[in-house]
Amino acid sequence: MGYRDFSGCGPIHLLGGTCSLFGAAFLGPRLGRFSSKAEDSQEIPGHSVPLTGLGGMILVAGFLAFNGGTLGSMTRPGESELIARVIINTVMGGTGGSITVMLASKLGLNGVPSWSFLSTLNGAFIGMVSNVKSSSEY
Repeated sequence: MGYRDFSGCGPIHLLGGTCSLFGAAFLGPRLGRFSSKAEDSQEIPGHSVPLTGLGGMILVAGFLAFNGGTLGSMTRPGESELIARVIINTVMGGTGGSITVMLASKLGLNGVPSWSFLSTLNGAFIGMVSNVKSSSEY
């Protein structure tokens, strides 16, 4: 038994999480979000759904390029099949995450039964991120 990390997601996410933790501790809570009482918080709405969708599409293209290009070359036999499997697994991970979030939202597991584009986009990201490490294995 060992640890195999196809695209280096372990060190990347460890570094990102550590930097985020120290950044959040250094900066503190957002100004205008929390009042003096601990239980009161102001909701800050999103700014632009179309720009969020555009950013999501750019991230999907980036995920596919990152995961597909991690191998680095297609010079040996079988490497092109591995790259195809990696890209297919990445798409399937994003699809599974987005469908799961859509069904959970429609069933009302988040409080109100509805369809949410932004939640579906987040589900696709979660599915692709969770698939990065093992996209070459399955």
